[in-house]
Amino acid sequence: MIKSVAPLNGNSFPRIDLTIITIISLFIVFFLLIFSLLIFKRQYNSQSQQQKFKKFQNEDNQDALESRNFTNMNDSQFERQDSQELKENQNQEHQVELESKTVISENDFQLVEEYYNLGNQFFHQKDYQKAIEAYTKAIHSKPDYAEAYNNLGNVYYLLVNYEQAIEEYTKAIDINAEYTKAYYNRGNAYHALQQYQQAIADYDQAINLNPKYAEAYNNRGSIYYSLKNYQQAIEDYDTAIEINPAFAEVYNNIGNLYYQLKKYEEAIENYNQSLEILPQQPEAFNNRGNAYYALEQYQDAIKDYDQALTIQPSYSEPYYNRGLAYKRLGNNEIARNDLQKALSLAQQQGNTTLLKELQIAMQS
Repeated sequence: MIKSVAPLNGNSFPRIDLTIITIISLFIVFFLLIFSLLIFKRQYNSQSQQQKFKKFQNEDNQDALESRNFTNMNDSQFERQDSQELKENQNQEHQVELESKTVISENDFQLVEEYYNLGNQFFHQKDYQKAIEAYTKAIHSKPDYAEAYNNLGNVYYLLVNYEQAIEEYTKAIDINAEYTKAYYNRGNAYHALQQYQQAIADYDQAINLNPKYAEAYNNRGSIYYSLKNYQQAIEDYDTAIEINPAFAEVYNNIGNLYYQLKKYEEAIENYNQSLEILPQQPEAFNNRGNAYYALEQYQDAIKDYDQALTIQPSYSEPYYNRGLAYKRLGNNEIARNDLQKALSLAQQQGNTTLLKELQIAMQS
């Protein structure tokens, strides 16, 4: 017998097995869980990439800042291959960049260091006005920056403004009472002003702070030499050589001392020692020439004057001395030419001492 099946109306559904429903539900839940995990992972990777990017940016900025650090003004002597115009453009761009940073943080340590290093760069380029501006900005941001005051003093010293140099060195010393180089530098400024007692006091302090300071012994010895205290001068010179046996300038100074004592052979021995250590010294050749001249060895004197002028053609004293030597040998025309050349250079250089001597020599 055939069973009849009643037709389905719109509100009726066939019966579905409960097992199938459970499987489908589990599948949907699993799918949603996988989808959520994928979204979370994508967001995490994006944040991680942003953090890495920020880290790389910070490291790049630090590298850029470090690459703009320059060596201290006394540590390195080198020649840049850039043209002067390129140097000026780079400095102007760097200065504009620094000015923009002051809006962010006037007292930022890195900014202070950049001004200081920029001052050192201008100093080496002999752009002293810009060096003053850079050091002054460093000091404005860090008023207790002793090194900036010291280097600012060095600029004024080279500009022959010794009084202002002394003021800057004194500020450095007020900040750091054990700043050896500042005492030494201030001593040099007092020395240039012929304020010998103040200079000696500063050299004394530098030596107390650093008993191995050969340059301070040498310069103090030169003051004693100027004061005709030759015994004390030779003691300081000897100490400087004990500290630094290759200190060529000291041997030259000892030569000058023996020359003043009319011990010309001893003077020549010390000039020889100085030139053996440092051959390209026009002053030592000129001085040794004077010792030969005093011994009436005029040809040897002329050779030394020639050598001094080969090294430094604008050196007026060897022209004067060589002119006198030729005059002694009876070569009056050559002598006159040398004295005229010495006169021209002395006038250009404002060498008043030599001008007085030339007036006497050319009249006789």
